[in-house]
Amino acid sequence: MALVLFQRTVTMLILMGVGLLATKVGMIDEDFTKRLGRVLLTIITPCLSFHGLVSPPDGATPADLARALVLSALLIVITVVAGFAIYGRHRPIDCFAATFFNCGFIGVPLVTSVFGTEAMFYVSGLIALFNVFMFTYGIWLLTGDPRHVSLRSVATNPVVLAAVVGVVVFMLGIPMPAVLDDAVEILADCNTGLAMLILGSYLARLDLRSALGDWTVMPPVLLRLVAIPLASIGVMRLLGWGPDVLTLSVLIGAIGPVGTNTALFAEQYGTDLDRSVSVVCISTVLSVVTVPLVFQAALMVLG
Repeated sequence: MALVLFQRTVTMLILMGVGLLATKVGMIDEDFTKRLGRVLLTIITPCLSFHGLVSPPDGATPADLARALVLSALLIVITVVAGFAIYGRHRPIDCFAATFFNCGFIGVPLVTSVFGTEAMFYVSGLIALFNVFMFTYGIWLLTGDPRHVSLRSVATNPVVLAAVVGVVVFMLGIPMPAVLDDAVEILADCNTGLAMLILGSYLARLDLRSALGDWTVMPPVLLRLVAIPLASIGVMRLLGWGPDVLTLSVLIGAIGPVGTNTALFAEQYGTDLDRSVSVVCISTVLSVVTVPLVFQAALMVLG
């Protein structure tokens, strides 16, 4: 399974290269990237979350969904506490980068490559909870102003709404019309490709020599890729979580690189965009090695 993860992460790097090349030749510019990012956040990711919940594995029960949500909340709390304990608000980009992982754009395709598309059912709750934390705690981290945090914006967040509707549909056993299900699935399948194009576009505008020479970006990157995932696995072991499909699916979603939204939010709130792009791109490249190794460690520890 670790080999499958490695192959999938290499594929994502190739897609990033396409985005980089398209930007270099002028097919993608900064304005297009911003608009594409909004499409990703408001249309594609909600479809991804909704489709995962309304297409459960055979025999999946409400108890399985509850277990996935509990584990998701646990992993998010671990990463929030670890990030803030080390960086606090005096280094907001580093704290945000260490805290918020790329569960939607990278975690999802990794999960489905190992366990199939039905495993998205277990990760959908992680994506929804992740967005709640990001649009509350994450915005406060970057701005330092709680007035930027709106509970109304959280309640009307497309990803959160999609997850709520998806849970209702699943719990009530409402059948999805085939044409609607196909449309949602097609949009959800755009997730990884669009996200990697955006990352490649960011990478094309990054001063690579300066970024690679700035070793100060490595601590938050390694915290996100290695230290927090290993700590999470240790906590899961202590709490008795075993290596079943549910547990490993949620874990894969939470051990990915720095979230793309680190750069999207930094751009939106005017907070050190260059550094945010550096930690996102460098962590994404390094995740080719770290994700399979951390996953193998999880199999050994939890097994």
